[in-house]
Amino acid sequence: MTTTALGLFSSDQINAFSTTQVRSLTTTQLNALSTDLLDALDVTKATTTQISGLTTTAIGQLTGDQVGAFVTSLIANLTTGQIGALSSDEIQAFTSTQAGAFTAAQLGGLTTTALGLFASDQIGAFSTAQLQGLTTTQLNSLSLGSLNAVDVSRASTTQVAGLTTTTIGQLTDDQVAALSAAQAGSLSAEQIGALTSTEVQAFSTTQASALFSTELGRLTTTALGLFSVDQIGALTTGQVQGLTTTQINAMSVGVLNVLDVAKATATQIAGLTTTAITELADTQIGALTIAQLAALSTAQIGALTSTEVQALTTTQAGAVTATQLRVVEDQLEDALLHGARVVAGGRRVVWVEFDDSVHKGALSSSASQVLTNAANTARDKRLPLVLSMASSGADILEGVAALDGWGQAARAITQCSGVVPTIAIVHGPAVSGPALLIGLCDVTIMTSDSYAFV
Repeated sequence: MTTTALGLFSSDQINAFSTTQVRSLTTTQLNALSTDLLDALDVTKATTTQISGLTTTAIGQLTGDQVGAFVTSLIANLTTGQIGALSSDEIQAFTSTQAGAFTAAQLGGLTTTALGLFASDQIGAFSTAQLQGLTTTQLNSLSLGSLNAVDVSRASTTQVAGLTTTTIGQLTDDQVAALSAAQAGSLSAEQIGALTSTEVQAFSTTQASALFSTELGRLTTTALGLFSVDQIGALTTGQVQGLTTTQINAMSVGVLNVLDVAKATATQIAGLTTTAITELADTQIGALTIAQLAALSTAQIGALTSTEVQALTTTQAGAVTATQLRVVEDQLEDALLHGARVVAGGRRVVWVEFDDSVHKGALSSSASQVLTNAANTARDKRLPLVLSMASSGADILEGVAALDGWGQAARAITQCSGVVPTIAIVHGPAVSGPALLIGLCDVTIMTSDSYAFV
């Protein structure tokens, strides 16, 4: 039958065609039907081959009800041209099951205009394969409503990395929080910088620790300032060392105080301003490594507060250079490196305590250096020197270095003789070298728990 002859049938007659009759029609005949006749056709009776053969014009003339009646096998055979020819009403007539029948190749081949016809519910129902079939151009073209419906956790890292700063900034807090560690790690500094305060703080500490250190180091101080204290506190060694000194110096006190400074490089610590140094917590000062402490300038040392100075451990104190020590003495007389104290009667003294919880108070080279510095400080400042001691002797693990250390301390105590009073309080063992040290003091007080022998 010619297309002209077929066109003489009424809509009711076309609608009454049986499955066999519909399937006997050629695609040429179907494409030649008028809009009225085409709209009367029961497309559920057609074959996938017939539907696949419809022109974009014919597809575009179908009603929403006809499109909504497509079985999933028909949908999977539509060309991108045919899908693109569908109207908004036709596209949105698809159920979520039908929308789930589109292949990744079909969706990825759609124009941004065609993809934009899908409803947000349909976009949100896309499977992982369908979502990963979309191009970054398509994703970036989505309307705000459709974008916010996307399950970003199903996207590939490449897709996330390809989102524009505008698109990134339009994601909801929940979408940002749903990013995997790998996806978070694919974000560039520009993308992170485009996030709002609430989006940034929606990152879990796991996500925050997954961000690339090179990208964190490229953030503006404003962008880095959006991170919460928990996120900053969770940064890995690589991430901390990726920060610039400008970024660290720009941190608020609350954020700076949670930074794990032990993870920073000596160069980063050396680059801190005196303001930043004074804002560090006492525990942070006490966590500085020997290399970090040695990198501090005299200006930085001089900027330390009284409590920060006294937060230094004996090991750290022993590593303080003579130049650094002079600055501390000059600028912090009331907080000398080894803890100036006021004893009964209001008299200030330089007080040194041996930590007998470590190796039973064994004198390491660094601990001896503390004692040496304390004796020199007491002599120079004309303050009495008081030693509170319990020591098992020189640290045998260090060997000669430890022996040399207590020897230097002995000389420093001897140089105090006749200049300032020296007092030793022994509340435990004083074995070997330490026994000789107490003999150099003007007054030695032995408690009931003490004993001494060389």
